[in-house]
Amino acid sequence: MSLQRAAGLAGSALVAIGVFLPALSFPELGGNTSLWETHRWVAVILLLLAVVAVYCCGAAQYGRLLPLAIVIYGILGYQLLAVLSEMESQTQFLSHLEKNERGWANLVRAFSPSMHWLAWTALLIGAGLFFVAAYVGRERLPIAQMTVDTPTED
Repeated sequence: MSLQRAAGLAGSALVAIGVFLPALSFPELGGNTSLWETHRWVAVILLLLAVVAVYCCGAAQYGRLLPLAIVIYGILGYQLLAVLSEMESQTQFLSHLEKNERGWANLVRAFSPSMHWLAWTALLIGAGLFFVAAYVGRERLPIAQMTVDTPTED
């Protein structure tokens, strides 16, 4: 098995598994949620991209993994920004409640999620392996093959 195929298949596996790993945790409640549970359409799209990547690896079309990696990074970037924005607004809401209504602040804190990096790490590394599969084994660019003649002293 070539390095390209191994990287592409490992990336596909990490993306497929990452969809079901914990992405958010609720420390006060002792639970975790995955992208599959919270953002079903995003999870389905990521799973479809993982299946397409397996097909590309089977057909030895490794260059097609590059757009898949870019799309996955775009989806993950959007999701991370949305989650972090939501967490920031909840933090501001909690600080407001703590100043005015202490009892409500404890209740809201119990339902406030925090980031669980297991899923995000698996998804980011999986997409990174698509980049590796797309570029490993490619011929060098012509400029990298050029040699520079240095003058010799006589």
